[in-house]
Amino acid sequence: MGKARFFALFSRKILIKLHTMKIEVNKLRCPHNHTCPLVRMCPADAITQNKEGYPVINHDLCIECGICTRSCPMGAVESR
Repeated sequence: MGKARFFALFSRKILIKLHTMKIEVNKLRCPHNHTCPLVRMCPADAITQNKEGYPVINHDLCIECGICTRSCPMGAVESR
């Protein structure tokens, strides 16, 4: 791995850790009766679906790109 690529990856991790936005699922707005489309949309594979059907966000993997908050058809994924 070249120095530039290493620095870019290292810088990205630091920026992510310094960022304070947290993405959460509002269970009152999520219908959870279908396969969540956000699972396929997440570029970091940070969204899974639990047994009850609710999307679960792994904050360790989440890069906080906001795709899920903009793409949720019910507006159930929110940034705080």
